[in-house]
Amino acid sequence: MKRFTLVGILAATVVLAGLGMFAATASAVALVASEDARIESAGLNPSGAAKGLDKYLIIKLDTAPNERKVYMKWDLSSVNFAATDVRLDVKSAQDNGTVLNSSFDVYACPDLGVCETWDEATLVWDNQPDGNTTPGAPNQHQYPRSPFNTATKVGSFSINNPVVLGDTWTMASTPELVAAVNADTNNTLTLMVAAGQTDFPNGYGPLFASKDHPDLVGPTLTIVPEPATYCLLGLGLVTLLAGYRRHSR
Repeated sequence: MKRFTLVGILAATVVLAGLGMFAATASAVALVASEDARIESAGLNPSGAAKGLDKYLIIKLDTAPNERKVYMKWDLSSVNFAATDVRLDVKSAQDNGTVLNSSFDVYACPDLGVCETWDEATLVWDNQPDGNTTPGAPNQHQYPRSPFNTATKVGSFSINNPVVLGDTWTMASTPELVAAVNADTNNTLTLMVAAGQTDFPNGYGPLFASKDHPDLVGPTLTIVPEPATYCLLGLGLVTLLAGYRRHSR
C-alpha cells in the first residue's frame, strides 16, 4: 500500500504539473500590435515618407478628399489554442474634449492574403496591399466603395464625446474576428481600419496611439480560449483523483 501510495503521489504530481503547464498556455493572451501604420491619400502624402514609426494612428474620410486608413499586424505565435472571444482595444491619443461622434470599420486580411505583405517602414498609400486607392468622392461623406478589395469586415467601434487622453475604445468580439484568428496558419494577423459613415469636416480625424507612442499602449488584441479547454482540465483532474482514491482503498 505504501509503495502504491508513493507511486500514486509521484504520478499525480507529474500529471498535475502537466495540467498546470497546459492551463498556463491556455490562458487568455493580450497582444500589442507588432507593426502598425497609417496611410494618407491624395492631397496628403500618397507616395511620400512612410508613417509607420509615428506615434499616432489617424483614420479619416472627409470631403477634400483626404483619406487616412490604418494597417495593424499581430504575431500570433503565442496563441496555441482555439479562440472563442477576440477583442480589439485602441487608446485615445488626444485630449481636446470634443470630436465628432464617429464610427470605424475593422477589416481582416485573409490568411496568407496579399494584404499581409507589408511592413511599417515602407507602407504608403500608393503601395498599400489590397487597398482601394481611389479616394472617396468629394462631398460624398461616406465610402462609395469598399476601402479594401479582399479583406472582410469583421466589426466596428465608435467613439463618443468627451474624448479624454488614454480612453480605451473597444471593438467587441465578433464571430468574424474569432474566425479570422482561428483560420491563421502563418502566425500573422493583419487588421485594417477605415472610417465608417462619418466624415470629419473639422480637418482632423481622432488620434489613436500606435505601438510607438511613448506613454500609451498600442492597438491590443485580447484572445480568450474556448471554455472547453478548462472543462477538459477539470475533468482530467477529477478522473485522476477518483482513480487514485479507488485504488488506495
